[in-house]
Amino acid sequence: MRQVIPVDKLIINPENYRFDPVDTQDQAIDLMIEKKGLEILALAKHILQFGLDKAKDIRVLQQGDIYLVLDGNRRITVVKCLITPSLIKNNKIKSEFEKLPSLFSKQPPKQINCYVYTSEKDASEWIRLDHTGKNNGVGQDNWGAQETDRFEFKFGGKLSPAMQILNLLQSKGYSFDTNRLKISTINRILSYPSLRSFLGIDIKQNNIKVISKEEDAIIRLNALFTNIIDNDVKVASVYDKDKALVFIKNLFGEPLKDNMQTTMKFEPEKDINALTNPPIKMPETKKVEQNADLIEQNPKMFVITAFAGLKDVYKTIEKVSS
Repeated sequence: MRQVIPVDKLIINPENYRFDPVDTQDQAIDLMIEKKGLEILALAKHILQFGLDKAKDIRVLQQGDIYLVLDGNRRITVVKCLITPSLIKNNKIKSEFEKLPSLFSKQPPKQINCYVYTSEKDASEWIRLDHTGKNNGVGQDNWGAQETDRFEFKFGGKLSPAMQILNLLQSKGYSFDTNRLKISTINRILSYPSLRSFLGIDIKQNNIKVISKEEDAIIRLNALFTNIIDNDVKVASVYDKDKALVFIKNLFGEPLKDNMQTTMKFEPEKDINALTNPPIKMPETKKVEQNADLIEQNPKMFVITAFAGLKDVYKTIEKVSS
């Protein structure tokens, strides 16, 4: 049965399955803060920003005029501590909680949407499915890296470097078994700037840039994806930078030539302008017949020419004294 219950009527479960059992609500709160203090603080900020999920009730068991929390103890711990920070014995965490109300416009809820069960056993199956994974398709099927990437792109405009490369390769006609593709492995490799040169790419403001000859970069990126799929390369095997470097060197040997570095030389003050504003090629000067005699008569004379689109401008001749 669904019911809206005041926060002070909800009791944090001393037998929370996350921890060893304790005797009282206060001890349960102490243990939660001790074990998950920073997570609890992050959850507090999220609740003050977005509120509680309206589609997900707190599971409770009625015990007289109070209600024991069966599932949702972290959330209720946060709400209680936001309302009464003195419940927190850790001074550092308590200080952070005391600052939060001034940082957010929303206040913590005083009443909570709950589902009241008649027995703990009635709730147990649903609690188990929420917390123990996929369970052959019956439980929660958590997203992998690709699903998360697609969601983040739709609602935040963000696409991980690995997914950007996947899109690039697919646009060039390559196809992969994406169910076997380890996006997290590729993103880990790309997180090391020194390894990107082996692939002919770089990352600027989270966007992939091809810095070598595109054809060469595409061949290597395709080889990387294919190797990770064929050999089922886990992120743990490249998580350490040295291991990732060995993996990349075994695959490619040497870095690709950087076209940007080999075709352009930059000066510190002009590097940005050199890329965005290439020098303008000036038109060749035309000979002015009426000045030819003057130049021939005195070799120490020179011509100052007016360029840049000015038409019919006479050349000015300045005589240099010997």
